[in-house]
Amino acid sequence: GRCVHGIVCCERRSAAAHRAPRRHARHRGKVGASDAEEEDARSPAAAHARAAAHARAQEAKRSAAAAAASALPSSNDFDADARRLWSTGVGSRALQHALWHVYRAEDARAVVTATRGHVAAMLLCPHAHHTLQSLIERLPPATLHFFLPELQDAGWTGLSMAKHRFGCRVLERMLEHFACCPRAYHALVAFLQLEASVGELCRHSYGNFV
Repeated sequence: GRCVHGIVCCERRSAAAHRAPRRHARHRGKVGASDAEEEDARSPAAAHARAAAHARAQEAKRSAAAAAASALPSSNDFDADARRLWSTGVGSRALQHALWHVYRAEDARAVVTATRGHVAAMLLCPHAHHTLQSLIERLPPATLHFFLPELQDAGWTGLSMAKHRFGCRVLERMLEHFACCPRAYHALVAFLQLEASVGELCRHSYGNFV
């Protein structure tokens, strides 16, 4: 019994020694955070200053987004500048902020009107597809009834969209928000037709998210 116990103890010590370097490596990556936590524990003033600095940084980001959004054109002028705005990172972020925090319902609908004829192009844009997602999240599905027909006319299918880097994100938002509207839901189901491709999508780097 003692020999067996001794062997087990040796094996445990050997395993612990084998794991130790990995633990130390992980610990080394957290040294900065640990030092900061210890400093905060010793000095409440330092903890307060750190929290205040973080709050100021977050407020600066919100203020910058709000300022950019307030500089956006009104709904009356939007059509002319729409593509320029949603095709850049700064413009798309400002537009998203405006949709949630600045624009009234009629302004948001004007944005939707400006997307007519451009939905397929927006889906391919690394910035504009975020605007599409915000529109899907912000507005009733019935307002966006032309999204799927435009995508179909451009040759998109449920499978190709699910396997696309940006398309999968927009499709996720549709799945999340179109279910509340029977008309939009049935149109989405008819568009998807993914029953025969479930296994393929489960193994796909983007399709698995859908």
